[in-house]
Amino acid sequence: MRCSPARRGTGASGAPTARAALGAAGLALALAAAAPVLVALGAAGPALAQERRGPDPRAFDEAWRLLRESFYERGFHGVDWQAARDRHRPRAVGAKSQEEVHEAILAMFAELKASHAAVVEEDVYRNHYDNEAKSLLAPTFGVKLTRVDDGYWVSDCVQGGPAAAAGLLRGDRVLTVNGQPPEDAGLRPLPWDAGLGGPRSYVLPTSAAGQTARLELQRFPRPKGLFQASLTSADWSELEGSRVSQRVVEVLGRRVGTTRLYHMLSEEPVDGLAHFLARLDDAHAFVLDVRGQGGLPSAVERTLDLFDPNAPGGPLWGRPAVLVVDGETRSAKEVLAYEWRRRRIGPVVGARTRGAVLGARFERLSDGAQVLLPALDMRTLTGGEVIEGVGVPPDVEVQATLPWAEGRDPCFERGLEVAASLALEVARRGRKQGWY
Repeated sequence: MRCSPARRGTGASGAPTARAALGAAGLALALAAAAPVLVALGAAGPALAQERRGPDPRAFDEAWRLLRESFYERGFHGVDWQAARDRHRPRAVGAKSQEEVHEAILAMFAELKASHAAVVEEDVYRNHYDNEAKSLLAPTFGVKLTRVDDGYWVSDCVQGGPAAAAGLLRGDRVLTVNGQPPEDAGLRPLPWDAGLGGPRSYVLPTSAAGQTARLELQRFPRPKGLFQASLTSADWSELEGSRVSQRVVEVLGRRVGTTRLYHMLSEEPVDGLAHFLARLDDAHAFVLDVRGQGGLPSAVERTLDLFDPNAPGGPLWGRPAVLVVDGETRSAKEVLAYEWRRRRIGPVVGARTRGAVLGARFERLSDGAQVLLPALDMRTLTGGEVIEGVGVPPDVEVQATLPWAEGRDPCFERGLEVAASLALEVARRGRKQGWY
């Protein structure tokens, strides 16, 4: 275990690294007191996978050993860890690609039925975690594809990114990528909690800005729903997407401010949120959309204090506030949702969160990939209440299917309606704040 408690997971510039952030994202407020699980990001060096001609199963043995040394529960959830290795190692040894070796690791990890046990491909880690944590731009198409019911569907487009600019919408079905079916197009898998199951998500591969991807899509069932789109990758980030998402909309005659925090891997998303809130003098309510991955414990606490009526010095925002979550809201953001409800800040709208609430850390494998290791039980944050594998239920539940959504986002739309309704109630009754 390579630990650097003194550095607290900062890079040379002092910015939090993705390794520390996701360790913190795995969670959360108490993780600051558990500094030994925060691992500093070392010098990366060239990936061995690029130096070899064929797959190397050594990464499988490394992942097995690292998890054995790090797993938060000594009994391994009742799994004989040596026997699990013996069951899955033949698949790694017989793999025809390094990705298949990683799939063997995931299958082994799945036996633990635990979150934050995952493999992250080197390029995905670099572009979508490390650079995001350092507030750096990276080449991206700005679209997430999720496999549901044997189809690949656009599940999210980063605001201001290439896919959003090209007109892709949530619920579009992807039929081909550069003339190939999605499963043959080299999609890059995002981290997946194999132990929790559920749909898997992917991003389009790109190594530099200016690359193109030709997509054939279907917006609604045949015969008239087919169309094509050409995307050009650009240097962008989810942090920039959060900034672009800041706006005020009118709903039911009330002005509602809103923003999307795609992640909390650094303090910058919270800085942007605070600056935006400070400018909303004429807004009657606010919707905070936190769907997506987690982040730093300090970012969670700071976000809560912006809205908590009992925060030291009082909240920055004292009018009605709504939190939007869904089944992909995970990690630190689940602690945020739990605390949002406990502190009675406002209603939580959407769907039950992912239930991925364990303290975790990243370790680099010899092939350049990163393995995420669940290392800490976080029930101390919830008074013993179990969220891992359970999630945080919403106060207002919304049914939102992905296929053929045609751009509709029921969770967010319902969040706006609830926020506007609370603002109308405040106007009628003259209450200063609160919804309970």
